[in-house]
Amino acid sequence: MKRSLIIFFSVWFVFYSFAQNDTTTITWNKGKVLIINEKEDTIKVIDKNQNVENKKKKAKKFKGKWSGIEIGANGFLTSSGSFTLPEKWNYLDLYQPKSINFNFNFIEKNINLVEKKLAIITGLGIGWNNYSFNRKTVLLSHLDTLSFGYDSLIKKSKLVVTNLRLPLLLEFHISINQFKDILYISGGVVGALRIGTYTKNLYSNKDNSKDIKNKDD
Repeated sequence: MKRSLIIFFSVWFVFYSFAQNDTTTITWNKGKVLIINEKEDTIKVIDKNQNVENKKKKAKKFKGKWSGIEIGANGFLTSSGSFTLPEKWNYLDLYQPKSINFNFNFIEKNINLVEKKLAIITGLGIGWNNYSFNRKTVLLSHLDTLSFGYDSLIKKSKLVVTNLRLPLLLEFHISINQFKDILYISGGVVGALRIGTYTKNLYSNKDNSKDIKNKDD
């Protein structure tokens, strides 16, 4: 155990000491020398008999930032660019702490344009938008346009929209701090296909409570 710790800290010290150089040399295992040339992306191994073996380092693949989990907040934007809803739409007033967006991006495809620096990103994901209302709102779906009603027995009311998401993004990777870290810049569009919508109302009185879910478009 003690020997392993000494080897570990020795290797770490060598890497740390030579981090500012283009070439790093490590000696171990009875005189074997390992030379890593950062500029040429090569590894040179020299054994105790001075035999030299050149190995090509594996090129790092472009790894985009689409796949994964996203969490955000939902809101409304009017055609004039305002975040404040007109009075006639105040029945949609949101309870912001529970109006949450959750996305799960499970497929990613990177189309490399410039090695390790620039790529087109596409893929597939699914997203859930929760709109939790401040008022005792009941959304009505049997009319041609969105309308509503109020019910004093409602304790909670929300709308949930599920979308299939398809991105088309241009992503830049900028190396900083001598290639130790990377700055990511990505921009583009994300198309969404609505695949499910439902409202959920929680009714509650002194005796009991129940949830009513209405699936509609």
